[in-house]
Amino acid sequence: MIEWANRGKSGRPDEGNGTNRPRKVRVHSEKESPLTIENSKLTLSLAARLRQHDACLLTTIIVPSSHPIAVAMATAGKEFNTKKQQDKSGVLAPPYIYAWSAAVLAAIEVPEVSEKDKAVLLQHASTVSRPEQLLEHVYISRAAVAFAPGTHKINFSVSAELQPVLDALLRTLVLTGGCAKFGTPPRSSGERKVAKLLADLGEWNLPPAL
Repeated sequence: MIEWANRGKSGRPDEGNGTNRPRKVRVHSEKESPLTIENSKLTLSLAARLRQHDACLLTTIIVPSSHPIAVAMATAGKEFNTKKQQDKSGVLAPPYIYAWSAAVLAAIEVPEVSEKDKAVLLQHASTVSRPEQLLEHVYISRAAVAFAPGTHKINFSVSAELQPVLDALLRTLVLTGGCAKFGTPPRSSGERKVAKLLADLGEWNLPPAL
């Protein structure tokens, strides 16, 4: 109590006590450390490698945000979160399983779907009675807001057994305004920012502007 109750006339802690003197704060050096620079370079290299892996493993379609399949997938995700919050002890399949099912059912209802593709989608929907049946076959199924305003990016990755179903789904998406994307995806905003910071330090070469 003596230490913290010992106050000067001004009501502030006694500045005569060396332990109460203002502490010196070390100012951060403007020169970046070699470790920070090398970590940033490694981050960019790994990010580029991950984008290459995405190009090999994922099927990507860009659609208008109002597309019925994108809307159905987004709605399935929201319903999953609601159920998860209401019953935290309940056992649910992963959310991408419900997103896949929503995409298939929505594609069946699209007026432009061909009879052949509709038959494939209907057969798949009728043979899957439980979401657990898809756990070993659907790896990724998601719809997220894309970079361009008013668009969504849809990603799929499935087993070889479900490839005919995915092909029917993709044809329906393209037929109704979807744009299939091929090759390595563009850099993310975070990746571009890190590259710009390194370039400003003379530690990275930016790609030429198109």
